[in-house]
Amino acid sequence: MAISNSTIFTRAAQEPPAAPAEYISISRKKLVKNLEINGEARINTWVDSMKASSLADHDQSSWIVRYPSALDMFEQIIDAAKGKQIVMFLDYDGTLSPIVDDPDRAFMSRSMRKTVRKLAMCFPTAIVTRRILLLMHPHI
Repeated sequence: MAISNSTIFTRAAQEPPAAPAEYISISRKKLVKNLEINGEARINTWVDSMKASSLADHDQSSWIVRYPSALDMFEQIIDAAKGKQIVMFLDYDGTLSPIVDDPDRAFMSRSMRKTVRKLAMCFPTAIVTRRILLLMHPHI
């Protein structure tokens, strides 16, 4: 296997901007060279990965229509909840606590703990997790 010392970035992309308040404009074609695979297919890996990880405009707008933000519809939720029992189910990892490398070190912040306590005084509240209940007690 041969290894090339060439870089995928053009010379312009390697140089810093002229002044801190300015920026340089580089086209995608100049920024990322096409990689040749087995001498046949050419792909632009950066652009392909960006396209694969992004929703198309119509997909994103339809997703927002199907799953609107509760904050945007708060008044409608309050109206629909009148005379009904509201129950709160809250996810622990990554919602109430930050995502960390070691799950045993994922603790709620003081302000989050205070907010959950206030919420629990108003509504039946459950924290949802796949963790063992006895191991979760110190985290909550």
